[in-house]
Amino acid sequence: MILQVAIGRSSAYTRILALAILVTAISLAYAAIIDPVLARLSESRDALAVARERVERYERLVRDAGRIETLLKNAKVRRATGLFIETGTETAASAFLQEHLKLIAAEAGAVATSFFALPVERRNDHRMVPLRIVFSADTRSLQRILYAVETDSPALVIDKIYIHARSGRASESRPLDVEMQVVGFLRAF
Repeated sequence: MILQVAIGRSSAYTRILALAILVTAISLAYAAIIDPVLARLSESRDALAVARERVERYERLVRDAGRIETLLKNAKVRRATGLFIETGTETAASAFLQEHLKLIAAEAGAVATSFFALPVERRNDHRMVPLRIVFSADTRSLQRILYAVETDSPALVIDKIYIHARSGRASESRPLDVEMQVVGFLRAF
């Protein structure tokens, strides 16, 4: 009877030991074969997602290529012809600059209140024609004015700008008072 209990226990231990060996073998097979395959698959998915993003960016660039070429051509033409105010005298250049800035402000939705012509500075190859403009605007109008001054022809430079927020009602349509000194360029004689 003792022999039968020992044999019974032995077969239970053998079964548990066999099961443990089987679980270990499956774990090792998973770690050695399946886990690296899954890791490579995950890396491939990530690489595929990055490649798709690149393809989308390249497709956008191709779609925008015509617009970019047009912008570059316009910039080259502007660089060649639109740098200087094309008037003969300093007074005419100042008047042109005043009308040009008045138009820019009106198109942007700002209200120009005053203009001040400042003394012209002579340099070796050009003359600088400064003009101070005072206007009231909202933030969007100010952004439009700054963009127009920066990108329009003739080339203009904002030398100084002072922006003051009006205190008071938040419902004002033009809550900013702006004083800006803009410089245009005139060819030297």
